[in-house]
Amino acid sequence: MTVLKDYQFELDGYAFGLDLPIFTQGDGFDTGDDTVIDQDQVNPITGANMMGRDVIGAGEWTWTLATRAEEPEEALTEVSKLASVWRNRGEGFDTGDIKALRYAVGGRTRRIYGRPRRFTSKPGDSLVYGLLAPLASFKRADALHYDDVEQVVTMTMKPAEIGGAVLPATFPLTFERDPDYVPASAMLVGGDARTWPVISFTGPVTDPSVTIGDVTIALVGTIGEGGKVTIDTRPWVRSVTRSGNTSGASLARETRMTRAAFRPGAYSAVYRGVDTSGNSRCQIRWRDAWTTF
Repeated sequence: MTVLKDYQFELDGYAFGLDLPIFTQGDGFDTGDDTVIDQDQVNPITGANMMGRDVIGAGEWTWTLATRAEEPEEALTEVSKLASVWRNRGEGFDTGDIKALRYAVGGRTRRIYGRPRRFTSKPGDSLVYGLLAPLASFKRADALHYDDVEQVVTMTMKPAEIGGAVLPATFPLTFERDPDYVPASAMLVGGDARTWPVISFTGPVTDPSVTIGDVTIALVGTIGEGGKVTIDTRPWVRSVTRSGNTSGASLARETRMTRAAFRPGAYSAVYRGVDTSGNSRCQIRWRDAWTTF
């Protein structure tokens, strides 16, 4: 991935912004407004506002851009590179397609999710240094910002190298573990807002589940050797995808992806299932979430 400097942005490998061939000046970047979607009602008798549920709606980022190219052909070539990325290389977008837009502010790199929308460019007679002015916008999927670095915890069911001995004892010592022992893995969720995990089970395993705090994500059935089921709980995805031998596994009825978000804090994660080989895996991935830059 591109290493970004402050007020630089990157979409699908193309970087633009401060000190880059396509750049924006101080007032050329607008984050828009994150609107509050409410269920408020006015009491017709007292006139009081009866507050309902509030949801933060995602806004749209907009850039007024310019090119550093000094020749018209250079300017058009550079703008066409950005246009190609913004228009998904002419392919458009299918339902559910989401892109990550990376940015750097204050020495740290984060990302937002959504989809590129507006892109206009009117060359006319202005093909001179700094005056070719494309306009681009990016519609956000949600109102949060996410760490660029993804956190990963991977768990297996291989026997833990733990045990104990009662002395005096006869040597050589033999260490055994309780057959019902399930090791817990630690998760530390940072940020200042709740975030949504992506959980993968890789076989061979039957009835795999992972419990994180008071949330359990579970499958019913068998995942074969090398098969993989991924549960993506992020609000703009909410999907279950499969690869390999997974036809025998389905999402457990008690699993609720809408309740799978974790607030910042420390959690223990416990992976369970039936796995006689010890080769199955459960992987939890997430990005710490923030309410602002």
